[in-house]
Amino acid sequence: MWIAFYTLYARKLLDLYSSVTVVGWAMLIAGVCMNFVHPVWKVDVQDSSFVTVIVLAFTIIFGTTLAFWMFIKSLEYLEAKETTLLGTVEPLTDVVSSIIWLNLPFGAWQVVGMILILVLVVYLSIGKK
Repeated sequence: MWIAFYTLYARKLLDLYSSVTVVGWAMLIAGVCMNFVHPVWKVDVQDSSFVTVIVLAFTIIFGTTLAFWMFIKSLEYLEAKETTLLGTVEPLTDVVSSIIWLNLPFGAWQVVGMILILVLVVYLSIGKK
């Protein structure tokens, strides 16, 4: 539900503001709201190493900020339906990259999941307009 809201409402915002502004405000609002759930001042940082900080920064910049910015930026070139459909393929890339880089096993349930995702994307793509 939230991704549908995020995709459809962002389209209206992109008519008024740049994609960087939309993502920046979304991240700021989400961060402030999450502070009520998990306050930043209660995080134990005594055991944080340099590697932990680097991995956290990489995740924030590339795994969250850049990923959402690219998603919102794609709404300038694609329809919301196309963007969402392409977003559903993301778990497939996660599985493939986990197998390649993390040497995780590839079992029958992963195959079933990949087939179901591909069937859903094809079904929604060729469905009635």
